[in-house]
Amino acid sequence: MTAARLLATLQAAGVQLCRRGGRLTYAAPARVLTPAVVQELRRNKAALLALLPDDLQRPVVMFRLPCHPPGAWATAIGRPGQTRDALEKGLRERWPDVEIDSTARP
Repeated sequence: MTAARLLATLQAAGVQLCRRGGRLTYAAPARVLTPAVVQELRRNKAALLALLPDDLQRPVVMFRLPCHPPGAWATAIGRPGQTRDALEKGLRERWPDVEIDSTARP
C-alpha cells in the first residue's frame, strides 16, 4: 500500500497522524491500529513524514486588542502549514482593530 493511500485509509478510520520533527505520532480510536496496521505505519514512516506538515512549525503572532491593558499582549499560534500572513489576516478579519506586534518574530 502506498503512503498516500495508507494516510487516506487511516484518516477515514478516524486516525490522526501528526509529524513532529522527525517523529510520527498518532491518535486512534480503539482497535483501529492492529499489529498489521502498525507494521504498515513503520514500513511507510519516511513517506508519511514527507506527506504531513510539521506540527512544530507553526506561525506565532503577538497581538493586542483595544480592551487589553497597555503592555498586555496575547499570543496566537497558527495551524501546521499556515503562514504568518494568513494568521495575521485571520486575526484582522475577526478583530478589525487588532494591534499586531510586527517586531515579534519567533
